[in-house]
Amino acid sequence: MRWRSLLYRVTHTLGVMLLGMAALPALAANPAFDCSRAGGTVERLVCADAGLAALDRKLSSVFARAMKNLPPPGKKNQRTLQRGWIKGRNECWKAEAVRTCVESEYATRITELQIIGGLVEVPAYVGYVCNADPRRPFTATFYGNTELPSAVLTYGSDQVIAYRAMSGSGARYAGRNVSFWEHQGEAAVEWMGAKFSCKPSSPAGAATVQAPGAAAAAARIPPEALRNLTYRGIDGERRPLPFKDGRWEGPPAIPGGATYPQANLIESLVAHGDLDGDGVSDAVVLINFSGGGTGQFLHVAAVKRVGATVRNVATRLVGDRVQIRDLRVEGRQIVLDVVRAGPNDPGCCAGELATLAWTLEKNALRPAARPEQPARLTPDALAGNQWVLRKWNPNESAAAEPEVTLAYADGKFAGQAGCNRYSAAVSARGEFAGDLAMGPALTTRMACPGDAMTLEARFLAALAGVERFWFHAGQLALAYRQGEASGVLFFARR
Repeated sequence: MRWRSLLYRVTHTLGVMLLGMAALPALAANPAFDCSRAGGTVERLVCADAGLAALDRKLSSVFARAMKNLPPPGKKNQRTLQRGWIKGRNECWKAEAVRTCVESEYATRITELQIIGGLVEVPAYVGYVCNADPRRPFTATFYGNTELPSAVLTYGSDQVIAYRAMSGSGARYAGRNVSFWEHQGEAAVEWMGAKFSCKPSSPAGAATVQAPGAAAAAARIPPEALRNLTYRGIDGERRPLPFKDGRWEGPPAIPGGATYPQANLIESLVAHGDLDGDGVSDAVVLINFSGGGTGQFLHVAAVKRVGATVRNVATRLVGDRVQIRDLRVEGRQIVLDVVRAGPNDPGCCAGELATLAWTLEKNALRPAARPEQPARLTPDALAGNQWVLRKWNPNESAAAEPEVTLAYADGKFAGQAGCNRYSAAVSARGEFAGDLAMGPALTTRMACPGDAMTLEARFLAALAGVERFWFHAGQLALAYRQGEASGVLFFARR
């Protein structure tokens, strides 16, 4: 809570009431919770203070409205966060100015819910050119219509909500482990310990039209806009689908039924480039649609900036149960590497490698010819890339350090196992594409700290049991078996 403590202290010192409390009418101290069960200093304070009670009622209303807009995973996440927020608010009894701390906690939580729940209009974002990692564009969306003046700051795929703070000059925003201060046309940014400077690539609220190059790359459409956009042309759904938090759900096909249509944005694979030669960076996203049955229909969608807004201008069906290897923009072509069912493949096991391409012409995606010819899925499809372990299974992420890597060449998997280098023979086997036969792993004999050795032993044991591989949203999946147990390792392309 250190950054929030700094925020409310600064605003209190200046006499800036964060919520305009002087404008609130004198109301009975009647919050949304039952005061007969109030426990602790903070809850008793809210029950005794008309202004704080009014804030509690407002938060309750905003929370309920936000929950109506969120998909089930978002609802679950916000319920968990709300319980954590209550505990954090109750910790304000330790603060030097208890009431100011409580007031600030309410203000920041209301603001978060207004943004996350889609309760306020999303302003035009501002793209920045920074002297940091050019592969991670920086954008800011400034909200003047939330409870507190705020900004959604996006750096690559990371996002933080920051709040307007006191500043002698310029505009300063503070968030958790993040600060942003714009003064005289230049912004100083601190992001999770990294410091860099940025200059806006266009005025706030203006259409971002630039020549290709570093500035255009910095003006990429931010993830926030793509996750909360209305998409059209989804196969089987004639209506536009308004996404919230990267997801859309429709009513059950049969009233009261257990199955319902849903669409999900594949957020791990987004491509950027100038699709129509206007000098402005566009975005290409992938959407998976299910009508409630067994089909999983992949779509490719083009997204453009039109004036100060972002729009889905074209969408096209790719196919059913298609594995995604890679997505990119080459020149003005959208290029998608996939694994799909070949002429003789059973429904369970797609085995044809294919490269598909489209161009954007008059707001339609037209197929484009590619030189690559379809091939079969074998370990050779992994050659030329280095892969980094990201998950031990779908629900367990792998630590960033020590790093576990994998590469394929000349009939062998090889890489870093966490401590030692390893190599193991691998070959295609079985009647289905993607089936693998593993040989024993050979390693160097370097000694490392205990945690690294434990990680290495776990990885090598799983590697020895690998039986099959496929692609999942651009990641490499290796399925393994150890006795009666089984699992899947997920690797991201470096």
